[in-house]
This record gives sequence, structure tokens and C-alpha cells, in this order.
Amino acid sequence: MGPPSDAGSKTRGRARRAPHIHKFVIETTKEIRASCVPTGDYTRARSLIDALLTRGMRPTLVTANCLIQCYVTAGLADEAKHVLDEMEDRWGLAADSYSHNLVLRALCNAGRDADADRVLARACSARLDDACSYSTVIGSLSSAQRVGALLAQMAARSVALDAVTIKSAMRVYARAGLPNECEALLGGLPLLGAAPSAHTYASLAKACATAGDPEAAEVALREAVR
Repeated sequence: MGPPSDAGSKTRGRARRAPHIHKFVIETTKEIRASCVPTGDYTRARSLIDALLTRGMRPTLVTANCLIQCYVTAGLADEAKHVLDEMEDRWGLAADSYSHNLVLRALCNAGRDADADRVLARACSARLDDACSYSTVIGSLSSAQRVGALLAQMAARSVALDAVTIKSAMRVYARAGLPNECEALLGGLPLLGAAPSAHTYASLAKACATAGDPEAAEVALREAVR
């Protein structure tokens, strides 16, 4: 068998070009991000995207995420969630981790725990769940048992625990009066390169006080103000 032709070598070695994005799409996305996202002006964002579609152009993933951000800012959880389906069905886009995490934030802010669980499951199915996904859901919970289940799920799915998730979980454990769980998480912060803070010690103190151990709570408070 002879050596590969020059043409074949050039084809294999040629870097793939990024898909071309029309300048009008880029400018529209910039306008949505600058003028609509900060105020949650989803009406204007929608009209700008409709103008793209009318011209036969499709939004990019960044454009879609900006629209979701508008709905999150406006407190419209259902509309934010709907964009996940619209991205795939109408625009041929695959949502990313940020898309899902924005929708999770909207649902958790609205107290829609069951819907948030479904969106988290959807992110897991697409292998798009990350530490932000879990910290967002955990931060909205009142059930310490559910926190434990989500932390276990993170570990099972090899999603790295981060300081934000630890602090979110500690706040829930503090309200439930679970100092042992708080201490276990507190001990994990240095492993992540994060030092325990006044807030984390305050969570531990609250857990101790709620559990009926004022002496341990006082010790934790001393650490908080050091």
C-alpha cells in the first residue's frame, strides 16, 4: 500500500473552521445582553430575536442564554424553563450547563422544588450538571435529608464539590440543628483551598445552638469573630 496522498494529508491536518455567525446576530446578542438582561426586559429581547428569525437567521447559544437571563431577572420561571425546549425545537441549539443553571435559579427562587429537580435530572441526563447546579438547588432547600442525597449524588457522578456548595449545605444543616454534618463539611474547605470563614463558623454555631449545645455554639462563634 502506497503512502497517503498530499491531498489526504492536508484534509486530515486542516483545522475545522468555527461556524460563521452573521454580524447581525452578533450585534443583536450584544444589544440583548447590554440593554435587556440587566433590567429583565424580556419583551424587547423577544422582539429582537423575532427580528432575527424574520430575516432567516437563528439565535446563538449565547443569545438564548441572554433571553433566559431576562426571564430570571423578571422572576418568570415558567418562561425561562420554556426556552430550554424552544432552543432545541425551534432554533436547533443544544442547551449547556449555564442554560440549565439559569433555569434552576429561576425555579428555586420561585420555590418550585419539584420542577427544579426535573431540570436537574435533565441536566444529568445530558451530563451537564456541575457544582453550580447542585449549590443552586441545595441553597433553596429546607430538608437536610435532601441535601445529603444531593451531596451523595454529586459524589456518585464525580461532580467536584466546591466551597459555594459546602456553604449552601451548611446553612441548611444549621437550620436543622445538625452540627456533626456542618463540622464534616467545614473540614473539607481547606482541601479545596478555601479557608473557613465567619459565615461558615456562624452556620456551625447556629447548628450547635439549635441542637441544644450552647457551649459548642459559643466556641464556634469565637472562631467566627477571630
